[in-house]
Amino acid sequence: STGLGVDAAMKAMRPPIFFKNVEPMKRQHRLWPEKSIKDQLSALAGLESELKSTGSPDRLLCERHFYQIAILARRRGQAR
Repeated sequence: STGLGVDAAMKAMRPPIFFKNVEPMKRQHRLWPEKSIKDQLSALAGLESELKSTGSPDRLLCERHFYQIAILARRRGQAR
């Protein structure tokens, strides 16, 4: 956490965010608190390890993982 507010952090991003994407990104920010983002990054690291160490089909594992993220995002959006 940098301590910047959402607007300031988004304005500081390079390359800058395309103006049509600003509001959708703010909505996503509200859906994903910092702990949830950290949890998902940890899960992605676990997925990467699994992809590199098993013979499992990589496309299937990635699709499953991102499908689970999409379901979680949908639930978060409905709960608001």
